[in-house]
Amino acid sequence: MIWAICERNRFGLRILQCHSCPFVKKENEDRVLRISIHQEIYDQLREQRLSPRGKILRSVRPSTVELSFAHSKELHGLRYARYRGVQKVKTQVLMTAIIQNLKKWAKLRSLKQVGLHLTHQIIEEMPL
Repeated sequence: MIWAICERNRFGLRILQCHSCPFVKKENEDRVLRISIHQEIYDQLREQRLSPRGKILRSVRPSTVELSFAHSKELHGLRYARYRGVQKVKTQVLMTAIIQNLKKWAKLRSLKQVGLHLTHQIIEEMPL
């Protein structure tokens, strides 16, 4: 691709124009088509998100990640900082995370003893 710097916009950013772009039409030069230089990465992420595996992960998220934040806030006192200062609040957050991980580990361990392997079942159901 050959880029040419045409001008600068009002924010001082350079406006680049691609001369070998297949989207450029000679009869409609006033039209501006904005494509990010990271478009390939965006397309890959979109494909992953819309894949069957991505749909399963997205359906599991409200019951895992968001629930974890809610528990931190409601059950473990992260709605308000108990201490002053960045280091002390950071310690509070880390202790809360340790408590949550220990609770999750104990729950999974007890389920494993009963014969349920929840994490393995979710991973095995996911198509690659």
